[in-house]
Amino acid sequence: MSAPIRASIADMQQHTQPLCNPVPWLADLIAGIDRVMKVASAHAVAVRVEQAIRSVIFGEPATPAAWRAFDTWRPSRREIYRSSAHGYQIVALTLAPGQASFAHDLGSTWAVYAPLEGAMEVTEFVVAKRKGAMTSMRTKDLHIWRRKETGTILRPLDIHATRNPSEHEPVVALAVYGRALDQVNIYAPHSKTTYRRQRAGLGTACA
Repeated sequence: MSAPIRASIADMQQHTQPLCNPVPWLADLIAGIDRVMKVASAHAVAVRVEQAIRSVIFGEPATPAAWRAFDTWRPSRREIYRSSAHGYQIVALTLAPGQASFAHDLGSTWAVYAPLEGAMEVTEFVVAKRKGAMTSMRTKDLHIWRRKETGTILRPLDIHATRNPSEHEPVVALAVYGRALDQVNIYAPHSKTTYRRQRAGLGTACA
């Protein structure tokens, strides 16, 4: 098996590509998410967002062709929608065959992932010790989410890495973030269990 394609730290200052032609189910998805954003618990909100995604999207047969285009050096992020009323963000993520991200966190928010094509491998980490920028952590769980499946990343297990396990096809997934995610902490490997934390921007977006 070939080694995963992983972006450099500099490349993780990811560009966010605009989507100029909204998909036909976007209005229904936004309405479904808007209805659940007033729930107090982050876990309860995420569960209901998963339900909204499954009810709206998984009946649609086709993924927009533009979303399949990938960058071999870094994951592609295409913002679909950013809510001015509730603050959440919907992004289409595309990973090239074999591509992997660095471990990264979600700041103070949560994420729901929903593969539209292919499978997404998600590894969750648990922190053992922090000292300055150095963080010791170990793998907690490994998930493989496939088309018509959804998964949630929540604190305190929000440090995670994503990977496309296919060596032949890209993976296209929706990501819904509880708050717009413009910056994250990236954890670059320093030794077998130690990582160096570094702030990275995810770029700016237009709808």
